[in-house]
Amino acid sequence: IFGNLAYYFDTRLEYIPITFILGFFVDTILSRWSNIITNMGYIESYALFISNCIHGNNENAKQLRQTLMRYLCLTQIFIFRDISIQVQKRFPTIDSLIDAGILLKNEKEKLDLIKFQYNNYWVPIRWIHAIALKARKQEIITSDLLYWKLCAETDKFRHSLQLLCNYDWVPIPLVYSQV
Repeated sequence: IFGNLAYYFDTRLEYIPITFILGFFVDTILSRWSNIITNMGYIESYALFISNCIHGNNENAKQLRQTLMRYLCLTQIFIFRDISIQVQKRFPTIDSLIDAGILLKNEKEKLDLIKFQYNNYWVPIRWIHAIALKARKQEIITSDLLYWKLCAETDKFRHSLQLLCNYDWVPIPLVYSQV
């Protein structure tokens, strides 16, 4: 049966030009890489937004800005540990995140208390939302619009990282490159 099927497809191969197949493959690869680069989770624009959203030179405002950024970095590292060998080598364990100052010991204890069915990628995003709400209630974030925008930007960042997970989860079949 396999021989007959292979013969059938081989005789029909001339109907589909190889340049069409290769063009489709190249387009798929280029658009995939373009989307990956676009959704890499560039943290600089978010840092600028936080500094514009949370004003003040006092210790409380400074610590709030640093904590929000640290949680974004933590989320990004959680994702990149699964999709990048270099990041996995740099941060092989949760304790290596503590040693690097990205995760605090009490935060690790909170993570340990949560029973995950899947991954803990998005827990720091939840922490960001909770801290932002607390900051809004304390009027560190001065308006509901800024609070809403902060949460929306955080969700946009999370969505970009989710797309990276999706691209890592669904690879391009090797068959395309063997044409």
